Amino acid sequence: MTISAPHLRDLTFLEKPFEQNWAKNRADLGVKIKEEVDKTEPQRNQLPGSQLISFERQDDEIVNDGFQANPRAKPSEKEKIKPRGRSKPTPPVN
Repeated sequence: MTISAPHLRDLTFLEKPFEQNWAKNRADLGVKIKEEVDKTEPQRNQLPGSQLISFERQDDEIVNDGFQANPRAKPSEKEKIKPRGRSKPTPPVN
């Protein structure tokens, strides 16, 4: 997972007005990963495999928390009659 300033802004936006705790956790993990990569030797500039797998698992758990916090909206009666296009996502998913 790479984290950049726009990603951090988006995650901060989701965290504060929508009270999405998973967004703060994901931003914190991204910063932690960047710090760990910066600590590596300049020639390598990558994390050891075991550490990379650990970060990937943590990121997957956080993303799953986000999906659980923002389930897809169930179709309304009107949408059941006339199913066209996608259902409207919740604001944090949008």
